[in-house]
Amino acid sequence: SFMTTCILCGSNEFSVIWENAGRGNQYNIAKCRICTLTGAFNANESASLDIGYEAEPCDYLIPTDNDIRKRMRITRRRHKVFIRTIKRHHTDARRILDFGAGAGYFVKFCQEQGFEAQGVELSANLITFAAEQLGVRLIPTLEKLKGNFDVITMFDVIEHFDWHSSRPIVHKLIKRLNPGGLFLGNTPKFESLNVRIS
Repeated sequence: SFMTTCILCGSNEFSVIWENAGRGNQYNIAKCRICTLTGAFNANESASLDIGYEAEPCDYLIPTDNDIRKRMRITRRRHKVFIRTIKRHHTDARRILDFGAGAGYFVKFCQEQGFEAQGVELSANLITFAAEQLGVRLIPTLEKLKGNFDVITMFDVIEHFDWHSSRPIVHKLIKRLNPGGLFLGNTPKFESLNVRIS
């Protein structure tokens, strides 16, 4: 039995999708049987797991100019659907915030498209990388940003936060939206083959 309740529907009925995931097999991935919200839980206690985050030097922090250009091409191709969505549904959108901006590639892409784009990123390694390699200034906390935004994006981010902190984070972001603003995001499907292989 789980020692927590679902943050969306209040149920304490969960089914384990898979056990002993992550580094050291320390957590289970479980889905609420009522609303299907999925999260990570401590494998020993079936309670909420706090997940710290700091980007390690890896292929995400690409070392060469050629690789950075390649990553920007991939970003432009992969995220153009979001730019089209923004232009179709919010024709007056000017200010964009990318929360969990990573190395700043999407922020850079938005700036190329004429938007006033900013990014929030928790990782000091990625903030440094974005500034030095892309000329993009990322901010470490939402509180350091001024004003509201027409669009807020959150790509492959929410799965990095623990079960109970994700909802307050989303609420803080929504409060920073201008009236009629867009909130766009995605997250991996935990049952997908790609996630299981990774």
